[in-house]
Amino acid sequence: MAEAASSGTATALTPALPSRAGVSSTADEIDADAIRQTFNAVLWAACPVSGEEQELVGEMLLGHVHLLVPELTAAVPRLRGEWRGAAEHVLASTRRMLAADVGMSQDDLNRMATQCRALLALRLQAAPLTCLVARTTEGRS
Repeated sequence: MAEAASSGTATALTPALPSRAGVSSTADEIDADAIRQTFNAVLWAACPVSGEEQELVGEMLLGHVHLLVPELTAAVPRLRGEWRGAAEHVLASTRRMLAADVGMSQDDLNRMATQCRALLALRLQAAPLTCLVARTTEGRS
């Protein structure tokens, strides 16, 4: 992402690229912090994503969604009660969104960011990601 020209726009959008970009995914390789930073940049930004950045941010969110869908699908059997129902609902709505060929408008980015947030939260509910556990225990030394 390009640096903002003024301090007034500096906090508008700063999504991080995944630290393991280009590497095949497993639960150990999911960079939850990068995913969180990307969807937070869309959902909680003071101003909308600029036109120049919409495609890049959209592709990043789409990549996160494609990474998280199989992870959550595999984790659904470990979820109980309402968590399982919520996961099935989020997976179904995510598949509908992807089948509808989501675009890159601000509304589409908000929809993808919301789905991405739900997918990550539900995946973490099933079991902590190994990379997050490692970071947490390293910080406590």
